[in-house]
Amino acid sequence: MEKTKKTSVYLEPIHFKYLDLMSVITGLNKSQLIRDMIDNGMSANKEIIKTYEQLLFKTL
Repeated sequence: MEKTKKTSVYLEPIHFKYLDLMSVITGLNKSQLIRDMIDNGMSANKEIIKTYEQLLFKTL
């Protein structure tokens, strides 16, 4: 279980191996690496996310 300030994420052992490898390659710790992956995914899917944000906040 990878814990962050606001949430927890269940990761399989293979995910930890990948994070370990990528943290060595990039020089980031696991939490920084996860945040970086999320940020990259968000920026790559910016338009899709914007549409879902509009739908979500209209319904709240």
